[in-house]
Amino acid sequence: KRVTTIGSYAFNSNSALQSVSADSIQTIGYSAFSGCTSLESVYQSGNAPVEGLVDLPAGVTKLEWACFMNCKAIEHVVAPGLVDIQNRAFTGCSALETVRFSPNLAVLHNNGNWNQAAFYGCTSLVDFYPSTIPNLTELRAGMFSGDSSLTNAFDFSGCALTDVGGSSFLNGAKNVPCVRLPASFQKLYEKEFYGRMPGAEIHFAGDIPPKDSKNDQDRKSVV
Repeated sequence: KRVTTIGSYAFNSNSALQSVSADSIQTIGYSAFSGCTSLESVYQSGNAPVEGLVDLPAGVTKLEWACFMNCKAIEHVVAPGLVDIQNRAFTGCSALETVRFSPNLAVLHNNGNWNQAAFYGCTSLVDFYPSTIPNLTELRAGMFSGDSSLTNAFDFSGCALTDVGGSSFLNGAKNVPCVRLPASFQKLYEKEFYGRMPGAEIHFAGDIPPKDSKNDQDRKSVV
């Protein structure tokens, strides 16, 4: 019988686990691989395991809370079916360099503090490829906090992005040269870019969102 579900906490803190064959997997539960510090390959049958690569089947549409948190050996993620990524999905994945997601992904979740964001503390993350996610409407608070290796331009001009949560680039993205925001962009929250991207140019395709008492400082940093 083919396994379609990896239950919550199934391999939590299993530091010996190195690879998983996932071609029939459709559901990955809460904290399923959290703390699997040696996990370096999730692969599909017919493909040889590739060190550092998580290659999820298209049937996986949602990653639950903290499912790969603190998986220190993961370097690349390919997930063509994902439409929902929950809190802390990749938090602390310090070797993670690139991610490729479904074009149907709409929201990167963070329902708590900024340090619970999906990519918080991914200090090796180089590129997020937002141009491949046209349906992305929202980045929640703290999404790329501490991601100090980001060096490529964040081009959201082809996305449906309406807002970026507060502190999304806090203590990270210091080397990002440019952020392009689409005409659909509507909300400028507290400390989105303030003091965190000293050399970056912020481009608005539409009008700069109206300032208020909570985002005066941010507005000064991007105009």
